[in-house]
Amino acid sequence: MADTPAIPFHAKVRVRSASPGTRKIDGRLGYVAGITERPLKEGQFGYGVFVYDLERVWCCAEAELEPTGEVDEEAVRNSELQRQRLAAKHAG
Repeated sequence: MADTPAIPFHAKVRVRSASPGTRKIDGRLGYVAGITERPLKEGQFGYGVFVYDLERVWCCAEAELEPTGEVDEEAVRNSELQRQRLAAKHAG
């Protein structure tokens, strides 16, 4: 069982799945928008993947994701802007 997720936030991934829940998004490209706090029962982490062409987040198991080796830089910038807005909101 892994202590840390194998795929980091904002990593671009291709969904590779034949399971009934995610078969509809097999082969689609997206980025990791969320990760479970702890591994699931299977010992791997769960991921929220923003699928680009559907503009929706899908829940996927780690085994269903194939990292492309790229990072979604726009998602990184958006996360940083959100972090700054929240910090400013709670600073005063």
